[in-house]
Formats: sequence, C-alpha cells, structure tokens
Amino acid sequence: KKNQEFCNAYSNFLSKLVKTEFLKHEDVTDIFYHVGESHCLSFAHKILLLNSAKYKIKPLITLGAKAFHFREGEPNKYKEITAKNLKIIPKCSRVFLSFGEIDCRSGEGFIFHSEKYKLPIGEVIANTVAQYVNWFIEINSETKHEIHFFNLPAPVYNKKYSVELNARVASAVSMFNERLEEKVKNCGYRLVNVFKETVGEKGFSNGIHHIDDHHLSVSILKKVTDQLQ
Repeated sequence: KKNQEFCNAYSNFLSKLVKTEFLKHEDVTDIFYHVGESHCLSFAHKILLLNSAKYKIKPLITLGAKAFHFREGEPNKYKEITAKNLKIIPKCSRVFLSFGEIDCRSGEGFIFHSEKYKLPIGEVIANTVAQYVNWFIEINSETKHEIHFFNLPAPVYNKKYSVELNARVASAVSMFNERLEEKVKNCGYRLVNVFKETVGEKGFSNGIHHIDDHHLSVSILKKVTDQLQ
C-alpha cells in the first residue's frame, strides 16, 4: 500500500511537470545544477535568465533523501549518490540544493522521531540542520561549487489531517527554515527563500506556487531569479 501511494503521488507530479512549457535552448550560456530529492525536478531543463545570461537547470536527483540522511555517522546510499552527483559536475559550478521537505511531513521525519524518542522537536531539527549543512560544506571543500540552499516552501494545508497535525507540520517547516537560514548565513553560503514567496494565511501555502500538495511549480522561478540578482 505504501509503495502504491508513493507511485501514485510521483506519477501525478511527473504528469503535471511534462505539461509545463519548455523554452528553446538556443544560446544557453551555462548549466545551473539542482541537487536534491524530488523537488529538484520542479525546474528540470527550464531556462533561468540571470544577468543577461541563460542557464539551463539540470536536475541531479537523490530519490527520497531527507536532510536527516546527511547527519554524522555511517555512510549511506543517500550520501553516496549525492556526493557522486556533486563530484561529477565541473568544479566551481552553480548549484541549488533542495532537501528537508520530506523531513517535515506528518508521520515521518521530525514529528515521528521526536515522538518516538521523546525528544523536543526543536532540538531534533536544530541538530539535523547543523549536520546537514556541515556535510555539504565538507563535500564542497573539494568541489568548490557556488551553492544556494533552498529553504522549504510553506506546506499545503491537508484537509485529511486534524487542525493540530497541520499546525505541527507548519511549525516544523518554520523551525527548519529558521535554523537553516541562521546556519547557512553563518557559514557564508547563500539561501534561496521560497518560503516567503509561498506562505499565506497561518503559515500555510498561498496556493500560487505549488504544482501539487508538496512540490513547487515553475511559476516561482521568476521569484528565485529576482533573489539571485
């Protein structure tokens, strides 16, 4: 049942993506790589116009990866795939990073972990974000990429869940973003703030820039470009 739900959700996401308009790729100046879980597909092969230059956005996916998977400890497949993706692209490339949204979903990630081990969720999120960012900084000491960390979009309100559970998801997203912004800026990296472009009433999605219940639509790319400028 869980596999079927996953496949149905992915099929819905991909079906919507292939219906979006693709611009011709003439005069593309360079590649802007997007490393992440499924969120890196939102802008796959789209054109980003930046300071009169044209970049094609190339996704490099680590399917199902959470920020939690980049914590300190033993190697795992998520680290291995992501490290390989970062190392095969040319050094000093421009790179978006999108991880963390899965961690904040109900029933898994931060909410589940804090309940199971009786830990304050704020502590779990702070430790995870610190280790997540540190892992990428360590990898980047070799690759020297210009990394832009995406924060998390505001969550879509799920009518299947209680008001309380929806509020817990929104709170987890907010805490993750606060910790990420603090950590990224202190380390001298860049942050792309998609939360401020997607948030509406009471911390939930404004319904403008989501293509489904979790993923961003390409409509937000202009806002991203404005921040990069």
